[in-house]
Amino acid sequence: MYKQIAAMIRISGYEATNNERILAEVFAENEGHHSLSGLKALFKEATGHNISIREIKRFMNFMCEYGAAEKKDFPEGAHYEHRHIGEHHDHLICSKCGQVVEFEREALEELQSKIAKSFGFRLYRHVMDLFGICGACQQSNQVDLGIEKLPEGESIVVSRINGGRKTISHLANLGISEGAQVKLVRKTPPPLVSVGESKFAIGNELTDKIYGNLKKGVA
Repeated sequence: MYKQIAAMIRISGYEATNNERILAEVFAENEGHHSLSGLKALFKEATGHNISIREIKRFMNFMCEYGAAEKKDFPEGAHYEHRHIGEHHDHLICSKCGQVVEFEREALEELQSKIAKSFGFRLYRHVMDLFGICGACQQSNQVDLGIEKLPEGESIVVSRINGGRKTISHLANLGISEGAQVKLVRKTPPPLVSVGESKFAIGNELTDKIYGNLKKGVA
C-alpha cells in the first residue's frame, strides 16, 4: 500500500514533509482504526521522534481526499483506516470502551441494494456503523457511561454527576439528576439534550460531567 500512497503523493503534487512521508509508511504498515493520537504514538514508536497532531491531521485529510484512507467518526473521536477499493465492511462500535468490530454479511449488502432500488436509487456507496455496548462492558461492574460518548438519539439513566455542588444544583434545575432519563439529541456544539418533553442546549463543560446507564428499553 505504501507504494500506492507514494505514487499518489507524487502525482497529486502534494508537498509532503519528511515526517509525512514516514507517516505514510507507518499508516500503510498498520491495519486497523487509528486516532490522531494513536498515529502519533505509532510514529514515535517507529522513529523515536515526535510529530505534531496538526501535521498528522493535515496529511490524513489529504489521504482521505485522495481515497487512500477513510475517516470514521466514533464516540471517542475521529479514527482513520485503510480504504481498499472494491472492499467494504461495516462496524459494531461500543459506546463505552470504544471497541470497534468489523463485519461483513453478503445478505445484508444485498438487502441494502434492494432497499435502495425500491426507492429508485442506484447504490454506489454506504456507511453503516452500529452503536451499542459490547459483551465485556455489559459484564463490567462499571455501568456508567459519559453522555458525551453517546451517539445522537441515544439515552442514559443518570447514575451520577461528576461535579461540585454548583454543577449538581444547576443540572438539577434542568431536570438532570440521579435517576433521570436524558437523551443526547445533538452532539455538535452546543450539545442538545432532552429530559422528558424539554429540550435545551448545554455546554461541553457540562456534558462531560453527566454519567449514566444504558439499559434495555431506553431509547
